Amino acid sequence: IDSAINELILTKDFLGNRHRDEYDGKTDLLLDKLISHYYYGSKDKKLFDGSMASLFELAERRSTSPWYKLFAYDHILNRLEGSKIYSRGTGTVQITYDDVKRKIDTMESDFGPFKSWKDIKIPPSRYELCLRFAHYYGHRGNKSLGETTDDGIISGIEFFTKAIFLRFVVLRLSFGDGPLVKVDDSVSELKRNIWFEKWINRRLPRVKGSHEGFVGPSQAFGDIAQQYCGRCQLRLNLLNNHFNTKTKRQDILRAVQSDREKTFQLWDLAFKGDDLDFSGGLKYYVYTVSLEVRMKMLEDFENGKFPGGVDKYLKLVRDKLEDAEAKIGFHYEQSATIEPRVLKWYGEYESMSER
Repeated sequence: IDSAINELILTKDFLGNRHRDEYDGKTDLLLDKLISHYYYGSKDKKLFDGSMASLFELAERRSTSPWYKLFAYDHILNRLEGSKIYSRGTGTVQITYDDVKRKIDTMESDFGPFKSWKDIKIPPSRYELCLRFAHYYGHRGNKSLGETTDDGIISGIEFFTKAIFLRFVVLRLSFGDGPLVKVDDSVSELKRNIWFEKWINRRLPRVKGSHEGFVGPSQAFGDIAQQYCGRCQLRLNLLNNHFNTKTKRQDILRAVQSDREKTFQLWDLAFKGDDLDFSGGLKYYVYTVSLEVRMKMLEDFENGKFPGGVDKYLKLVRDKLEDAEAKIGFHYEQSATIEPRVLKWYGEYESMSER
C-alpha cells in the first residue's frame, strides 16, 4: 500500500506540473482524497498530522466542491478535540474543533435545516450530499456510544436515525424500489416522516446530475445495519437508566429488540446478495459480536443469573469473533476494542445487581 500511495503522489505531481492544461480539478480532488485518507488512518504521527493539514487546506479552497468540503470537515471533526496545530512539510495549520463544527453547521443549515429526522425533506437539488451527511450523522452517533445521561443518549439515537433515514433515501436513488421490498419494517418506521411517506409512494423520477451512491444493495444493507447496531447499543445505555421503571423499561426493551432484529436482518441480506461488498464495509459485521454478548448479559441479568463470572462472556466474545471474522474473510484490528467494552458492561450489570 505504501508503494501504491507513493505512485499516486508521483502521478498527482506529474499531472499537475506537466499536463496542467488537461488536468481537471475533480481528478486533483480524487487523488488528494485517496492520499489523505490513507495517511488519515496512519499510526505515524507525522503522516497523520500531514493528512489532517491536507484535508483542512483542501476543504478551505474556494473551488472545492461542497461534497468534498463536507467529507474533509467530517473526517477532521471525527479525530479532533479542542484546538491543535498540525505540521505539513515546512508549514503549520491550526485547526479548532469549534471552527470546523461551525463550518459543518453552516452546510447543514443549507442542506436542511431540520431538528429531527421526522422533519427532513430532500429536493433533488440536495441529493448530492445525502450520503455524505448520512456518514456525518453516523460518525456523530458513534461519538455518543459512551453517553450515560438521557439527553446525551437520546441525541445519539437521533443522529443514528438520521443516518439510517438518509441511507435509505440513497438506496432508493441508487437502485429503485426493489431492495426496499426486502426491508418493509424499516421502511414502515421511516414513513413517520411525512415527506418520506409521500416520496416513497411516488414513482421515482429520473435523477439528473450526480449524487454519491452505493456500489450495490449489499453494501447499502451492511452500512445501514451498522447504524441500527449503534442505535441498539445506545438504547441499551438508556435501559440501564430506567431498569426499575416498569413501563419505561418495557418500551425501551421493545425498541432494543426491534433494532437488534433489523441489524441482523440487514446483515443477512448483505451477505446473501450477488453483489457482495468487497470495499471493506464487511468489517463492521464484527460489531454484532459486542451486541450479541451484551444482549446475553442482559438476558442473564433479567433471569437472576448475574453475576456469574466475566470469563464466560469473554470466551463468548472470542468464539463469536472467530465466527464473524471467518464470515467476512479477514481479521479486523478494531476487533480488539470489543473485550474492553464487554468488561465495562459487565461492571455496570454487576453494580446494578448489587443495588
